[in-house]
Amino acid sequence: MTSDISIVMVPCSVLKCNEYNPRTLTRKQFFDLQESYKSFGCVKNIVVNSNKDRFNTIIDGHQRYHVHMSIHGRDSKIACNYVDLSYERERELNVRLNKSGGTFDYEILLGSGHFDEADLLDWG
Repeated sequence: MTSDISIVMVPCSVLKCNEYNPRTLTRKQFFDLQESYKSFGCVKNIVVNSNKDRFNTIIDGHQRYHVHMSIHGRDSKIACNYVDLSYERERELNVRLNKSGGTFDYEILLGSGHFDEADLLDWG
């Protein structure tokens, strides 16, 4: 079952972090994400629930949300994908999106000639 998705520019001040988010960042990871955000902006939208019982609750993108606010402030707007999900489905989507990060094949990454090791270290 899929739900309709809409993309909206939303003031950060109206968004709510969910109470169960399992992801955290170290200071270095936050800094790295901040540097990426400064270079490229937020190219991956925040996923937010439009369900009346969970309206404006962030499902995915908590770290990007915090980085955005650290750079642009609480009154700035951020691009959000709204989905209408029950609390149960919201939690499922959160876990599915957070576990889908995959892993790097370092032999391909470092041995392909497409990336310089110094760049990779700098990019985090």
